[in-house]
Amino acid sequence: MSAGPFILTIDVGTTACKAVMFDATGRPVGQGEQEYPTYHPRPLWAEQDPEDWWQACIAAVRRALAHMERAGAYRGEVPPDVAAIGLSSQRETVALVDFDGRPLARAISWMDRRGAAQVQALARRLGAQRIHRHTGMVPDATFTLAKLLWMREHEPELLRRAAYLLQPRDLVVHRLTGRFVTDPSLASRTMMWDSLAGRWWGAAFDEAGIDPGRFPPVVASHERAGNLTPEAAQALGLRAGVPVVTGGGDRCLEALGVALGPGEAMESTGTTSNVSTVVPEAVGRGGRVPGLLYTVHVLPGHWLVEQGLNATGAILRWLRELAFGEERRRLEREGKDVYDAMSEEAGEVPPGADGLFLLPYFMGARAPRWQPQARGAAIGLTLEHTRAHLVRAAMESVALELRACRQVLESAGIDVSRIVAMGGGARSPLWLQIKAAAVERPVIVPRLGLAASLGAMVLAGWGVGLWRDPLEAARAFNPPEREVAVNPSLSAAYRTLAERYERLVQVMMPVYSELWDPEQG
Repeated sequence: MSAGPFILTIDVGTTACKAVMFDATGRPVGQGEQEYPTYHPRPLWAEQDPEDWWQACIAAVRRALAHMERAGAYRGEVPPDVAAIGLSSQRETVALVDFDGRPLARAISWMDRRGAAQVQALARRLGAQRIHRHTGMVPDATFTLAKLLWMREHEPELLRRAAYLLQPRDLVVHRLTGRFVTDPSLASRTMMWDSLAGRWWGAAFDEAGIDPGRFPPVVASHERAGNLTPEAAQALGLRAGVPVVTGGGDRCLEALGVALGPGEAMESTGTTSNVSTVVPEAVGRGGRVPGLLYTVHVLPGHWLVEQGLNATGAILRWLRELAFGEERRRLEREGKDVYDAMSEEAGEVPPGADGLFLLPYFMGARAPRWQPQARGAAIGLTLEHTRAHLVRAAMESVALELRACRQVLESAGIDVSRIVAMGGGARSPLWLQIKAAAVERPVIVPRLGLAASLGAMVLAGWGVGLWRDPLEAARAFNPPEREVAVNPSLSAAYRTLAERYERLVQVMMPVYSELWDPEQG
């Protein structure tokens, strides 16, 4: 039986809520997960029901407790000794709620592209460079402001009725503590936070036609948001009064969870992919490079420099549903993972997928292209190509986009000597090998893949005084487990493929602008 105190983390992701109970040594002793749907009522739209987040949170925590009990980590007669609750969530998604925190409508997801026309018009009015200088964000439909601009134009009454504008973590904090708070790591992803001044940016609120008070007060990521209410404690199966530490956005917490250091870039692939590095405050404030995103880190005095792609792992999920439905059902009955079968089939296909290229812009293109009108494309298809070729081409396209991201970082003077791989994509040995070869950097896989949860755990423990140095704690809890070296011959093949791929991208970008109107999707 593990000794307490424990730290519970709740991660409200894009597709599911994950609850993990850690012991004081950073070891997961109980895990639970609950998925929720994403609705696509129109092309390029993406919505979620905020109530699903909370119900999934309850289910995930209950499952984590049951897992603990089955594993003998504690006896289930009384709630476990939990020292703190730490939180992580997807970013940019916005839920409109009333004064009691009740949702007024579905939340508009970070994936949603409906605000593309409005944010392009905003960039013309305010200037893209000015927006980037103040907020650290590149004007794009991903960010919260774009969604509010769309609502001001199309659903002004709904926007007017909203008492608070919450990101997923903020809503869960309110359900846990009864308090409305947010933190700089999430505020800085709204494209409304002046990250240089450390306050809301008035020009953005003038454009949205709302008051800054519609967002919750901004507190430090490691600050206590409040204590677990009796009602929330009963729903979760915990004792009331447990300190709830505010936490932050998932990418920042992943960076903390792997103790990302100088010369390292983190590549996290789940629904989407993100390439990020941690830089000191002086670098984040000075000479911001166009195309890079500057997010306020959960660690004071640091910034996360990011390049966020759009659909990456989501494409494999799409292929799973499109072409592997029967296998998935059979493998699930056998207790196996369909993604392993997909990787195995793709591994039989040679590099270059026998001439098949896939452009992975299924939800538009963010970094490093920044073309919201981009669409997915399969180029070079023949009757000989199979589903395995499509999977291989999808993996390779993401790896080649990561290669382009590395080149952007290095052009900004940020050297990258190795890649730390996180997310569901890190579970595929084939994909890791492809990434190492395409990016031409060794790929490190840490011991724990639950980096966002571990980062939330480290931050929560720091917030309640269990350790003094969060980075030191993260290094101890999650050291590197293995390294995927660069295969020279495979790397040479991808160097040639990268040249062809980039030519295709450059040919297609003006085509996207001609064929797709951002207002029509």
